Amino acid sequence: MKKLYSSILLLICMSNLNAQGYFPMLDSISNNWYYVATIIPVRTTSSAPDCDYLSASFNYSACKMFTSGDTTINSVTYKKLDQEQLMVPGSDCFFGYLREDSATQRIYFMDNLLNPEILLYDFSLQVGDSIYYDFAIQSFYYINGYYKVDSISTVNIQAGPRRIFYLRNYAAPFQLQYPMEWIESVGHPGHVVLTHSGNQLIGSGIFGLCTDFLIRDFYQSLSCFEHYTQKVFFDSCAHSQAVNNSCFLYTDSCNYFNICGSLDENGLLSDVKIFPNPSSEPATLYIEANRNANVELQLFDISGKMLFSQNMTLSQGKNETPLKTDRLDSGAYLVALKFESGSVYRKLIRTQ
Repeated sequence: MKKLYSSILLLICMSNLNAQGYFPMLDSISNNWYYVATIIPVRTTSSAPDCDYLSASFNYSACKMFTSGDTTINSVTYKKLDQEQLMVPGSDCFFGYLREDSATQRIYFMDNLLNPEILLYDFSLQVGDSIYYDFAIQSFYYINGYYKVDSISTVNIQAGPRRIFYLRNYAAPFQLQYPMEWIESVGHPGHVVLTHSGNQLIGSGIFGLCTDFLIRDFYQSLSCFEHYTQKVFFDSCAHSQAVNNSCFLYTDSCNYFNICGSLDENGLLSDVKIFPNPSSEPATLYIEANRNANVELQLFDISGKMLFSQNMTLSQGKNETPLKTDRLDSGAYLVALKFESGSVYRKLIRTQ
């Protein structure tokens, strides 16, 4: 009898340890997913209609998804999930509902039409277990069927070590047996609601730049997932796509800047440029203002650290300001003009 009680106690302890070791995905306050596909993050806000998952591709090509509060449906509490298409504001929409059962380590999704919820992730699965997926669009990448857990490993993300699950649909045609990955506390590194997204190949551009083992061929790449106070996931390889485009730069793991303009540029500023750029010589900031204005001039390095700041007054017309670049190391920098109703950013390249 003692051995029986000891065995039961051991099983209970093991169960408790397993529950304590789970890292939930959804924060009670804030959840933000940022994607690399098309990034023009500085724009006016727009209304958010319901998404039509089967219509034009912009409607499921979000650059940002976020939870915007809680709601109760049939006595069950969900987090409302919105998406922003930062290049096409008219494609912003209300995406659906998410909920997480931390006790069972499962995440569920209900679409904005209130169809029955689906099991999106089950982090209690063991090697050999399967989950059934029914995709809104299944002709490009993943198709409907059972996805079997091949292996479970560990990956280091921004928040620390997390389990990574590798799955595959062995009933699919061989050419469609693409590997699927889940990262605990993050989800799929392509799209959090992978069943209602574009479900197509993004090509080899991002994949070819990466030296780790994450698969990024799924239509969009998750560059960052954050809670209100914590960066949970950051993919520097996907993020580099923003830097490679000359108009975009990031200053930390989740924030992008459109350094080719901003919301108020046409209203206040007619022209902003740095010359010479790139250059090893001291540079000058040339500004043509449409009216008098007070602005703050700031200089950041590529990591987002502020190196310099000063207040200045712009006069209507042409303005010239020398930039203190003589002591800068070679590399990329960000020059910011911050004013009451917006900001303007320009990239500065320093050579030796």
